[in-house]
Order: sequence, then structure tokens, then C-alpha cells
Amino acid sequence: MDKNYTINVSAGGIFSKLMFVIQNIQKINVDFESVYINNVDGRSLVGCENIFNTIFEQTLIDNQPTYNSKHLGNYSKYNPIEDSNNLIDYKKIVNKLKFTENFIKKFEKHLNELKIDDTFIGLHIRLCDMNIHHAKDYGVLHLNDYLNELEKHINKDTRIFLASDNDESIEKLKKN
Repeated sequence: MDKNYTINVSAGGIFSKLMFVIQNIQKINVDFESVYINNVDGRSLVGCENIFNTIFEQTLIDNQPTYNSKHLGNYSKYNPIEDSNNLIDYKKIVNKLKFTENFIKKFEKHLNELKIDDTFIGLHIRLCDMNIHHAKDYGVLHLNDYLNELEKHINKDTRIFLASDNDESIEKLKKN
């Protein structure tokens, strides 16, 4: 079983790519020594500028085995990752991946500048393409679904970090 290998990934956004990688590593070898995560998706940084080189400490080793990641399923509210039989392996994999010092510094800088603490809730409203391309995986959602769920988790001290694929949702949330 290979202890050092490269895994090529092409998927959606950065988080989808990372989930593909974690799931595929679980199938290849959880007890790896090193994995070079190679983004081969031309929609983001590739080659010498591989997006994962800016996030993780990793070195490309010549002639090490290379695997192409495959789509192994999605986790969602219908299939929570917490219920996965692979969760222990996933945690082991994530704990072996090391962030670069530069990434940690940038993360801490933003954490401090924005004064992010336990009063923050992150909300990602994605309505434009999710209902078209991923309805089978995640269901069809509307802005009120997000607002109703948000109401369950907020109090007078809650601050919200909002990411959205459309300005209309941002404006409606601001009004609420």
C-alpha cells in the first residue's frame, strides 16, 4: 500500500475538491505519510500555482504513484457526514493535513480583524445554481428555508457572516 502518493482532483469549489480528496484518500490509504493534492481543474490555480500549495504543506515527489479522485457521493442534510461509517478515517486524514504557515497567518489576521468569536454564525445562501444542478442531492431550497433555520440559532448577540451567490438574498437578509 502506497505511503506517499499524489491525488489529482477536479470538482466544484475548493471545499468540494477537498471533500473529494478526503473521501478518496480513505479508499487509497488512510495511513499515508504524505499526500500531494494536485488540482487539475483549470477553473482554479493549477500546475506550479496549484491552489492546494497555498493551503497545505505539501511537496511533489517525483515518480510517486498518482491517483485520480472519483466522485464517491455527497454528504448533505439527507446524508449527514456525522452518520458516515468512514467518519473516524476522515478525521484521521484531516488531522494529518497541515496548513501552511502563511495560510494560518492570513486566517488569524482575518479572525482578529473581524473579531470572529463564538457569537458568529456563517451562512452560505446558494440559490442560483444549487436548485438547478444539485436538487437531487440537497433538495430545492428557498430563501425562507435559510431564514427559518437561521432563526433557530440566533439571539441578540449573534453576528452573521453571509456568503451568497446573489445580491437579492443579501439585501433581504439585511432587511430581516
